[in-house]
Amino acid sequence: MQKSVLTLALVAVAGLATAGIAATSTSAASDGVRCEIAVKERSGRVTLEGFVDAASSISGSYELLVSKAGGGGSAHISQGGEFSAAAGARTPLGNVVLGGDAGSYSATLKVTWDGKSVSCKSGRGSL
Repeated sequence: MQKSVLTLALVAVAGLATAGIAATSTSAASDGVRCEIAVKERSGRVTLEGFVDAASSISGSYELLVSKAGGGGSAHISQGGEFSAAAGARTPLGNVVLGGDAGSYSATLKVTWDGKSVSCKSGRGSL
């Protein structure tokens, strides 16, 4: 059984590489709440998506900060706002697409609820 699961995973990774897509994510958890930055690379573009997962229903605010430097110049992007997440549901919080030469970038997602917070980070290169 383990061999077939490993083979399936390798086929999936090979399929992503063949299609020119790289997908990664980073996450952090605190008090049953997990934030995640999912990163997808395709055709010279990088898409960063913020998510929150919670064991119980929560409401709060989020801030997604992205900085980029590369051949196409530099950018500093800030998204944020209020959110409500149902128990056990993956809730999207923000989405940033870096076009052209994404070069180096850094992203931080901070989720705040009931006086608590959790942050996760993602990046490439040195920024």
